[in-house]
Amino acid sequence: MADFSKFRSALGGFNREDVANFIESQSIAHQKELRALREENAKLTAERDEARQALAALQEQMAAETEVSAEEAPQEIAPQQPLDLPADELEAYRRAEAVERNARERAEKLREQVSALCADAGARFALRGEKVGVLAEQTEEQLRQLMQALTELREGIDLTQAEFSKVETE
Repeated sequence: MADFSKFRSALGGFNREDVANFIESQSIAHQKELRALREENAKLTAERDEARQALAALQEQMAAETEVSAEEAPQEIAPQQPLDLPADELEAYRRAEAVERNARERAEKLREQVSALCADAGARFALRGEKVGVLAEQTEEQLRQLMQALTELREGIDLTQAEFSKVETE
């Protein structure tokens, strides 16, 4: 329901200027919202197009890998369960199993490589951390020595200044 509290009353209805201002402000708000929705729509359309392109690339890659795997797959692989399928479907089933097996093997190799890299990086970071700790302790000790030397120097300057003061007064 409309909110008429924003309008001043006038003879025969509402103040014309208030109504015009209200309509103009609503129109501006609507235009802003419409612009934002159009920008979001354009952004989402671009993301969808990118996703479609990525999907097409992955499908092409999968098709290429399927062809390569089919050529590499031994022909004597038997399915896990006997199937009553035509020869073409049986061959497709075997190729799919070979592709799946190859994918699992590659995934396992990749997992092992990543694990090895992580372990190696962890060892290197631990070694560097120990070296940094030793260097920090050495730096802290040298800083303490420097502070002590500066304190002794300041005491020497104060003592010398006091002796000069004695000489001047005598």
